[in-house]
Amino acid sequence: MIWQKIKDNNLNNKKLNNVVLTGGGAMMDNIEKYVETIFASGVRVSSPLEQLNLDSNFKKPNFCDIIGSILYDQDLFKIDFLSNQSKNSKKRGISGFFSWLDQYI
Repeated sequence: MIWQKIKDNNLNNKKLNNVVLTGGGAMMDNIEKYVETIFASGVRVSSPLEQLNLDSNFKKPNFCDIIGSILYDQDLFKIDFLSNQSKNSKKRGISGFFSWLDQYI
């Protein structure tokens, strides 16, 4: 699903140097090897920053997403790699059908 989203946003031609896994899925067995194979890049499982002095129960990848959301400051970080994209427009005809089908294959 992630690779499909990357393709949908025309980011599949960009070289990924490193992939950081967060969330509960990052704790799955052998996920690092799987992701490394798919993206052909370095992979690591994240953990919350040591400077946060969190209880040991919260120093796991499944808490990185929520802690990052809490600490996120919109004034310091701008995510604009998708801002240049045009609005999603439906492709018509047979090519539109194959684009749709490609999502589910």
